[in-house]
Amino acid sequence: MREWVLLGHVLFAIIWMGGSVYVEALTANAKRRSDPIALGVLFRDTSAMNQRLFSVTSSLTIAFGFWLIFIRPSFRFEMLWIVVSILLVGASVTTDLFYAAPRSREALDIIYDKGAADPDAAVLIDQVITAGRLRSAVLLIVLFLMIFKPAF
Repeated sequence: MREWVLLGHVLFAIIWMGGSVYVEALTANAKRRSDPIALGVLFRDTSAMNQRLFSVTSSLTIAFGFWLIFIRPSFRFEMLWIVVSILLVGASVTTDLFYAAPRSREALDIIYDKGAADPDAAVLIDQVITAGRLRSAVLLIVLFLMIFKPAF
């Protein structure tokens, strides 16, 4: 049973992290072209999928991670790498929910009302992209902690 739970945790973490890195690559490429319309269209086209992908995979990664702690006697909530990982994932999810998601919805409303090249939408898109980069960096730190399990 532990192997299946570990597989679920790792599989959903890979999808979450891979999706995050892929979105970072797409937005970096669109920003490099300095075409606000292309960036706005990319943002519009990927937003709904991103919300579903990240909410499902992050929830499942977290759920399987807690399940692992409960069924593996070698993992305990008192371990610093687990505590730090939980705090970092919590900060990442909180940032997504309360910072990136509202700005994303606002940017999408502007894009649908005024078009993808609207400067107000561009400002919000940049804020969402910055939050996404921060999320990706935090997830990389969590990945490091999960692999190496440092004792500090």
